[in-house]
Amino acid sequence: MPKILNVRWSGKWVLILPRFIDPEVDGIHPLRHELSVEDWDRLDDFVAHGKGNATLEEIEAYADWLFDEMAANLQTHEGVVSLQ
Repeated sequence: MPKILNVRWSGKWVLILPRFIDPEVDGIHPLRHELSVEDWDRLDDFVAHGKGNATLEEIEAYADWLFDEMAANLQTHEGVVSLQ
């Protein structure tokens, strides 16, 4: 049974239920599913050397991937999933 949280806001009670997600689908930037290997290489060059161009959406997807990579490399216990 999910834990129910009650929050008072603007003089009214609001019921907030936890939302459960699939980390492989909902837990990552949607553009990460669509970028090709060439796109990731281009973004690597853009971030590392400032060469080429990138959209804000691509930069957000890259930052999302970078956070996941850093969290996975820095986690101290096996089997721990870090969600932002």
